[in-house]
Amino acid sequence: DVTVDADGAPPFEVEMGLVEPAEVSGRIVDASGRTILNAVVRFTSMDLADAYGSSVVETETDRYGEFRRSLLPGTWEAEVIPAFDSDGNLSPAAISFDLTGARDLGDVELTPRVQMGGSVVNSSGDPVASVVVTAREQGFDGYRYSAVTDELGLFSMPVPNVPLDVSMTPPDDS
Repeated sequence: DVTVDADGAPPFEVEMGLVEPAEVSGRIVDASGRTILNAVVRFTSMDLADAYGSSVVETETDRYGEFRRSLLPGTWEAEVIPAFDSDGNLSPAAISFDLTGARDLGDVELTPRVQMGGSVVNSSGDPVASVVVTAREQGFDGYRYSAVTDELGLFSMPVPNVPLDVSMTPPDDS
């Protein structure tokens, strides 16, 4: 424990012990093997070996779709988040891995978004027009996707192929 007086305290040294990071690398591609530029790769520690605490580290893919980052040994989850307006409308992905030494995750494939649709009806079973349907990613960057129902209460929109929270906002109080 360290106590710092209001007037300040003299500098002190903290011994970190031996910290030996390991390198993790990989490449982000779409279903056709095309590399994905500028995707964010967010690493979150689930359990660090020989260290207390937690860590979140981000990097981006380079012009070859590749990433490389030094992390502490342990169990990690990586979220791969394509740019929101990326070509191909790609879904994010999550992978878990153990890191004890240098590790190449290989090609991590991002899948295309999927079409989500349905109909909105009131308690009498009648279609409701002008309802705003919003789908929000669980995790990742929490991107939101929305559509409005037509006169038949129908909606359709492309969404990522990940768990979503869906909400509906009626056009009025009735």
